[in-house]
Amino acid sequence: MKGYIIALQFLILLGHSIYAQTASHVFEQANSEMTKFNILKLPVRYGLYRGVKGKEELDTYTGYTIRKKDGQVYQKIHKSETVMGADFMVKVDNEEKVMLYNDSPVKSEGIKQFDLSLLTPFFKLPEFGKSLSTMQYIVILKAKEGYTDLPYSRIDLHINKENFYIEKQVFYTIGLVDFSEDPLKPDLDIYRIEIEYDDYINMQSVKEVEELFKASRYVKAIGSQYRPSLKYNQYEFIAN
Repeated sequence: MKGYIIALQFLILLGHSIYAQTASHVFEQANSEMTKFNILKLPVRYGLYRGVKGKEELDTYTGYTIRKKDGQVYQKIHKSETVMGADFMVKVDNEEKVMLYNDSPVKSEGIKQFDLSLLTPFFKLPEFGKSLSTMQYIVILKAKEGYTDLPYSRIDLHINKENFYIEKQVFYTIGLVDFSEDPLKPDLDIYRIEIEYDDYINMQSVKEVEELFKASRYVKAIGSQYRPSLKYNQYEFIAN
């Protein structure tokens, strides 16, 4: 379940019809608002549900994300940390005491949650959904057929009409999960992940924040190899 919650991504699509162009304008405005901050902090809440309309919350996590204007991202969810630095990526599981380090940030697409243009080739033109609030747009993004590696078949974005802030996202997974406790009677359905953003906080560049984006906080180089820093020297270490 934790893997579904942590590995989340956004996108933006360009429309061609009048209706889609309106959705595209909403996307562009949302992206502009997301990227205008030098350092943006977003407190977040993740909820995991069964199916498209399930009401029971199966799991929940809280956390926050810090995004720098140059695209670097630090994310803390429950007891996990993920960092996409300028020239590295690291994932730390503080519960299992495991660290994964990669000095090639190209491979760290999963953390790039705030660039709405990342997955353009994989999704159809955006559609507007019916909103129960007069203060929000709901934009529905559906995956194109044929992309078997995508984790989500659909993403709903709830966007504030006044300031174009993304207030909520809903992700619908592609793979079916067996919810049955009886292996002889499968009960298949999808997961739905809902992410809510409490606020957009414009942060100052302080030492504590900058330290989160330094590779030396997590690893030290010994010759051509990497080892965990003193802070994480008791963790299982995997370098790619």
